[in-house]
Amino acid sequence: MSSVRVGTSGWGYPSWQPGFYPPGLDRSGFLAHYAERLATVELNVTKYRLPSEEQFRSWAAQVPDGFRFAVKAPERVESRLATFEQRVRCLGDRLGCVRVVVERPRDDGFLELLLGSVDPGIRYALEL
Repeated sequence: MSSVRVGTSGWGYPSWQPGFYPPGLDRSGFLAHYAERLATVELNVTKYRLPSEEQFRSWAAQVPDGFRFAVKAPERVESRLATFEQRVRCLGDRLGCVRVVVERPRDDGFLELLLGSVDPGIRYALEL
């Protein structure tokens, strides 16, 4: 293992203020502040809705070099894989891995379809 990254499953928690976030810090500054202290974060929102390319670019612009986003794939990602991958690529070199939670019983056909369809330039992590 060459490195270990520590992060959380989001950064937009008002309850972390004060404490992690300084008093008075506007929510628009949460990600940049977070990224100064931790090296990665999970984008959990992507499981429920697919943000625009502009949103992904905006997130990438707010974090330093070396920071990585772990993007949670939506359910049934295989049905819109091309659009999903197009958008997450907008994170550029800040894209860590795409996390796919497989909640259905073992389905070799699904795994073959998914693994045979993904962009080999994007790292995928499967939670079975």
